[in-house]
Amino acid sequence: FNTALVASSIVVAILLPVSLIAVWITPQIFNIPPGAESDARWLVLLSALAFLIITFVSSFAVSSYALHRFDLRLLVNLIGLVVQFSCIIILFNLFSPSLWQVGIGLFLSAFFFLMGHILLWRLLTPELKIQLDLFDASYLKKFLEKLLAAVFKLSWEL
Repeated sequence: FNTALVASSIVVAILLPVSLIAVWITPQIFNIPPGAESDARWLVLLSALAFLIITFVSSFAVSSYALHRFDLRLLVNLIGLVVQFSCIIILFNLFSPSLWQVGIGLFLSAFFFLMGHILLWRLLTPELKIQLDLFDASYLKKFLEKLLAAVFKLSWEL
């Protein structure tokens, strides 16, 4: 658990600056109508933050998976989707519809996923504790080797 948590934290730390660069160059990457650049940047920023949160929460979500509590896992995911769509609908009704409102829905949904899966982690596996001294670099090395092999295989098939 601790090795996976450190690994996901490292991935988030690496992807955060890449995400910020992507936010900055969003108008150059996508064909965005004049005047909508700010909204597009907010959407990309909030989407990237949501992605990073979900990447980080994957270590905590393993508890429900390992104990075969797919009902609780799916409940957290379902409520997260309800939060996402409700937020977007409410914001669309309060303000003129805009891209940043979709980003807010994605971000709040990811934040709910984080809180929900941390709660499940604490309830289902109270014996798992965050202890950085239990980090095992050999497991991380094996994980990275498998990840790189999968990436190379996928890129070869494309």
